[in-house]
Amino acid sequence: MPDEKKGDGGFAIIGILLAITLICIVAMMFFERYFLTKKNEKVVGRIILLCILINILILVFLVLTFSKIQFTPGPKGPKGIRGRRGHQGKMQGLNQCQKQGKTLGEMKYETEKGNQIKIQTPSLEVN
Repeated sequence: MPDEKKGDGGFAIIGILLAITLICIVAMMFFERYFLTKKNEKVVGRIILLCILINILILVFLVLTFSKIQFTPGPKGPKGIRGRRGHQGKMQGLNQCQKQGKTLGEMKYETEKGNQIKIQTPSLEVN
């Protein structure tokens, strides 16, 4: 019995989409008659209104078809295989690092300072 009702939702969605299409076509005719006077405006207006119609139809279709879906978390999967230990020695929660003497910004500043050209007045010596 539940299998028979599955097809009814598809016909309802198609009916709603057809009704929206007819309403949009009437709106397009209204816009063409009263707002779009030049031939170039009519072509661009038709393209824009058809794009809006297609987007509305896609939105309504997605909302109607996926509104009944309920998301539930699934079971947890198995844990992966742990990798080999690195060169740090015993495995601990966190690796203990020493405090850095210079930050990356300071090191960049020193390298840029060494690469800069110092502008000086030229010495004019006659040989």
